[in-house]
Amino acid sequence: VNINLILIIVVISFSLSSIVNAQDDNPNFDRVPIEWLENINYSDSEEDVVTDNDGYDNYNLGADFAEPHISQNPNNPLQYFGAYNINNAWRTTDGHNWISSTPNFGVSADGDPCTAYDGAGNLYYETMFGGITGCKVMRSTNNGATWSASVTAISGNDKNWMATDQTTGPYANYIYTTMTLGNFARSTNFGVSWTTTE
Repeated sequence: VNINLILIIVVISFSLSSIVNAQDDNPNFDRVPIEWLENINYSDSEEDVVTDNDGYDNYNLGADFAEPHISQNPNNPLQYFGAYNINNAWRTTDGHNWISSTPNFGVSADGDPCTAYDGAGNLYYETMFGGITGCKVMRSTNNGATWSASVTAISGNDKNWMATDQTTGPYANYIYTTMTLGNFARSTNFGVSWTTTE
């Protein structure tokens, strides 16, 4: 066996391994972090699978109408909040048991719900209102058990969206909303008031 051939194969193998490992930590690729995949505990035991009496592993959150939006608390991965188009909402604090949690916006909710948690764990819930002339937003500090009064965040027409800054940087916990016609608004005080921005 030629020693040079073996050396070339070793060098190529090392180079390919380095390229693959570098791609695992590449922020330009959207993928499950390699650390999560390496630490996942797989099991074939039926006792480890959570199912209902019929063997299904999904959760029934009722018969609510369409267009759901769900968010996860970045500070507690067991806390979720989901809202449906008719303002029926559900929350969980353990990831398994869901509680109906439909807040009162003080106006008729016209749909397209958006939910988001900020970096401090505050939950925000947005819905269109007024025959689709704008959006109301409210905040919960306890994962949707109770809510602040709703405030008008933005004007526009069908379709809206909302996001929060979950970093610890200079814009930490800012909330942003947008609506068709190119309207954009921001709250810097946990959703108490909103400023239209350009």
